[in-house]
Amino acid sequence: MIPESGGKLYIKVPIEVKVALVLLMITLLFSTLRSQNAALLYEGRYSGIHGVIANPAWSTASVLAWDVNIASSHAFLHQNYAFFRSASLIHVLRNQSTIEVVEIYADETFADGDVILDFEASNRSKSASLLMDVIGPSLTFKINDWAFAAFGRMRMEAGIPSVDAHLGYYQFHGIPFGEITEIQPFQGAAMLWAEVGIGASRFFLDDQSLHVGATLKYLIGYEGMYGQVNPSFAFVRQNNDELRLIRAEAELALTSGFYDHNDFNIGQKGKGAGLDFGVVKRLDNLTLSISLLDLGMVSFGDNAQMHRTSIADSLVLFIPGFTAQRTLGGLIAETNATTGTSSLEANSFSIVLPAKLRIYADKHLAGDWHIGATFVTPFIRTRHTIIHKPFVAITPRYERRWFTLNFPVVWDHFRSLRFGLGLRLGLLSIGTEDVCSLFGKSSLNGTSFFAAIKINPFGIGGRHTMGSKGVECPVIDP
Repeated sequence: MIPESGGKLYIKVPIEVKVALVLLMITLLFSTLRSQNAALLYEGRYSGIHGVIANPAWSTASVLAWDVNIASSHAFLHQNYAFFRSASLIHVLRNQSTIEVVEIYADETFADGDVILDFEASNRSKSASLLMDVIGPSLTFKINDWAFAAFGRMRMEAGIPSVDAHLGYYQFHGIPFGEITEIQPFQGAAMLWAEVGIGASRFFLDDQSLHVGATLKYLIGYEGMYGQVNPSFAFVRQNNDELRLIRAEAELALTSGFYDHNDFNIGQKGKGAGLDFGVVKRLDNLTLSISLLDLGMVSFGDNAQMHRTSIADSLVLFIPGFTAQRTLGGLIAETNATTGTSSLEANSFSIVLPAKLRIYADKHLAGDWHIGATFVTPFIRTRHTIIHKPFVAITPRYERRWFTLNFPVVWDHFRSLRFGLGLRLGLLSIGTEDVCSLFGKSSLNGTSFFAAIKINPFGIGGRHTMGSKGVECPVIDP
């Protein structure tokens, strides 16, 4: 058991993979500054503009006549490749000043408060999801039978949905020398982009119970990358330093910031368009919401490369030559030097947005108590898209006009449960979808956090004169 305070941060891995693991640790720590689909922020009668981002029809379905987001940010990271042993995020942050690398089989004595980054030993396929979202000044408002919304967002997402378990650290190093190992195809993608969205919605039926909306988005691509190994490939571990590829075919496309992380910058390298569409239906004390989000793509044509390599015959790779590289560009150059070919095929590529189907149901229970259920799943799968695994969330909440407490239970990837907590107090919202990652002492392999500050009307319900005639704002209080 590692005590609560003091000590150093150790990465308990061999020296040759130090760089990759340090980058993993930095990604984990950095991502906490900004949540998976921000379920806590997007749900509830007073979600306003955040509800519109989750479903464009929420503009007219909301109980608020208008809502202004000043600033909000949320982040989510989950992966099952490595983890911090018996640590919380707060503990890791407290001990991040010193990084030391320890050989995996070394008989090392750790001091009180030391934090250790280790590898997952399970034989499950490996996956990773990273979502970071910053929403700037944005608003939604109603005029007559219509409602409109405008927002600006900065997003970074990365997804590797399934990597063969043989490529886990312990599993790979446990493969006997001379044994042929088959690896199933896998893919991954990452992108940093900005969105400027303009949306509209309208209610239908005499009781204003049906709401339909859409949002058009202009996309600015800053950095992007996708990779795919397909079809399956095979290799033989000859010794600790040599890997013999029997067959392999891979494709990798990336912008300059991923080619060399020293060139990572917020400069436009691509552009595109996107569409969100949604429907909301009210049935007495039940609200149903269905939306299709992130339909579209970004095309990169500036400082962009697409590489493809194919190995049909046996080829021996010298592992230290690859692990010595510090950038993806270095790995590409090392691969070309090994194969004696040039892998560059094009100076442009496209990445499809992480399109998803989102279904949400909200039920009033009694008094100020409500319960929401959310299901999110990807529905476009190509080699050029960011893919996240589906999840289900059940969120009981105590909700009043200026105060809300959320208690989400998230079934992530249909494998593990996470328990969250959210608070809305006046114009401020804060929370996490994984309380244990912040304060608990367990295996830390991900975290989430969100915060938002907004302005909206002091009163709800009744008629609001925002256009040439009053707007009847629907009230769903029992």
